[in-house]
Amino acid sequence: MAIADFTSQDRFDARVQRPLAIELAPFLEREIITRRLEPGEKLVELDLCARFGVSRSPMRDAAAAGAVEDCFFANVALTDVLHEQCRNPVLLGLLAQVNKAALRYRHWAFCQAPSMIALSIGRNMDMVEAIRRGDAMRAEAVTKELVQDAWKLARQAFAERV
Repeated sequence: MAIADFTSQDRFDARVQRPLAIELAPFLEREIITRRLEPGEKLVELDLCARFGVSRSPMRDAAAAGAVEDCFFANVALTDVLHEQCRNPVLLGLLAQVNKAALRYRHWAFCQAPSMIALSIGRNMDMVEAIRRGDAMRAEAVTKELVQDAWKLARQAFAERV
């Protein structure tokens, strides 16, 4: 699912062959974006289940999918902040090009490899701590570990899909 593609369909179809939570999440997003579910409105799980014709389990999984999106965008924001700190316009331009091209793959990896979230959070916390301590060598090592491990997870998720 593309980041901005919350669905062009008007109705949810529970008979679709993909996991229900994956199919349902964009419809929940659409209900929120179009204000059919008002900001601050209490979401009653059973009411939503009845509305979409699904059981509680896929509804919970679909709601959790929003947490994946939040984590992904927080990771992107942190990466942008870290890159901006280099203050080298040429390097920033190169990083921006690479990052833009890589966003769809990063997003896919976050959605397909559940352990990507824990890896990202843990390594980013280690990286930020190393930066706070002024430990450039540790920050570099953590960055390399993060990139290598994230690549392994993405590659594994892709292999499982094919």
